[in-house]
Amino acid sequence: MKKIILSVLMFLCVCVAYAQKVTISPSSFTAKDQITIEVDVTGTAVAGVEPLYIWMWSDGGDAPNGSWNNSLESQVMTKVRTNVWSITLVPTEFYKRSAAAIGEKIGFLVKAKDGTGDKKTENMGSPVNKIVEGPQAFRVFPSNFTENDIVTIVYDQKLEENKDFQKTTEIFVYTKADVRTGAGSVEEWARSFEKGKDWGEVGDTPKLRMKSEGNGIYTLTLIPKMFYALEPRDKIVALRVIFRNKAGNSQSSNNKQNVTE
Repeated sequence: MKKIILSVLMFLCVCVAYAQKVTISPSSFTAKDQITIEVDVTGTAVAGVEPLYIWMWSDGGDAPNGSWNNSLESQVMTKVRTNVWSITLVPTEFYKRSAAAIGEKIGFLVKAKDGTGDKKTENMGSPVNKIVEGPQAFRVFPSNFTENDIVTIVYDQKLEENKDFQKTTEIFVYTKADVRTGAGSVEEWARSFEKGKDWGEVGDTPKLRMKSEGNGIYTLTLIPKMFYALEPRDKIVALRVIFRNKAGNSQSSNNKQNVTE
């Protein structure tokens, strides 16, 4: 049953280089959320090695991993089944850093306790949603949703940082979707509302005009999978949104909302 009505990041939570063998639950999270990372190491240099350890880093620096030839026991993973290992953690606690210090992406690999001799997987990673304090001009409701859910993009013009754009009374949405392609790579700003619909066509597209709810609030409701012109094997991982006037000569900043896969 579809979630009705109304809630940016990063992305999946499947590694780019190792796409089909890594999952993170939930797939959309902040640095303060508990997550479970599960990795299938079949076909890697650590297949059949036990136990295995996670080695993590971020924009703000490494987690307390220990040394390459002697990982800390706090980094040991749990065996789920043959060659499949998992670990549950809260990034801020695991990295011993603030959410701001961790940044917008975490990176990791899986290794033997002594990684000497390249006993490790390839690098993996996931985007991390920003923790937003206070009201924001852009939000999506609900904040956690899949590409098949009914969601509402909400714009509060009163909170717009561009003072000139606050005077606009007819608001349109320029929006595209980041997608994971059938080949496993993530393409940003990849799919528009309709094929060929780009910046120049937005003001002449009634379905991209937001509804005024009064008091400076504007909304646009959609089902991502039906709204964007996707290729057959595309999976939407994020929505990109810019609010603009009909002419396209005044606009808000860029906005992003991750989609739960």
